Amino acid sequence: MKKTHGLTRANGKKTRIWRIWQCINTRCTNKKHSSFKNHGARGIKNEWKNFIEFINDMYEPYLEHLIKHGEKNTTIDRINNDENYNKENCKWSTYKEQNRNIRKTKKLIYKGDTHLLVDLCEILNIKKPTLYAAYYRNNKKSFKCKQYEFKLPL
Repeated sequence: MKKTHGLTRANGKKTRIWRIWQCINTRCTNKKHSSFKNHGARGIKNEWKNFIEFINDMYEPYLEHLIKHGEKNTTIDRINNDENYNKENCKWSTYKEQNRNIRKTKKLIYKGDTHLLVDLCEILNIKKPTLYAAYYRNNKKSFKCKQYEFKLPL
């Protein structure tokens, strides 16, 4: 791609994709950034050396995601939160998808399968505060909430 790709500014404003790339850099390198503790301090790096490399890898899937979900619901997501930002470990997600892919997401085993706690609330029609309260009350390997029995993953 040429250096004059036209993707950093539109109508005098920085484009969303530029701001996303810039934010990745900041989270990984700026010790004063509020998210540095979850990224740079943990050794997470941005492997794209410049914006053009990022565009070459991520622009086409970005456009596809925009068409399907819209600009306001398109965010970059690391598949494995313990690994770097790079083509193999990043994808475009909705905010709902991204919020299910964070380190603090609670997981439970129900009928032998591992589920996110929030998904089980929907599946079993249990209010989130009810299941979260049962989860935090029980430090055991298994617990009951209503008529359902859950196990904690190892």
